[in-house]
Amino acid sequence: MSTPDVPALCQAGMAILALFMPLAIAWGIVRWSMRRPGRRIQGQTD
Repeated sequence: MSTPDVPALCQAGMAILALFMPLAIAWGIVRWSMRRPGRRIQGQTD
């Protein structure tokens, strides 16, 4: 079984990872910063 789709599929997976990894990291940072009790993003009004 020597299918030439395996390297292309691997490259596609790597490209998807490279595209979605910054999004996942940014989402994690946003969730983590919103989970903190003293969040400074919305401004300390109280």
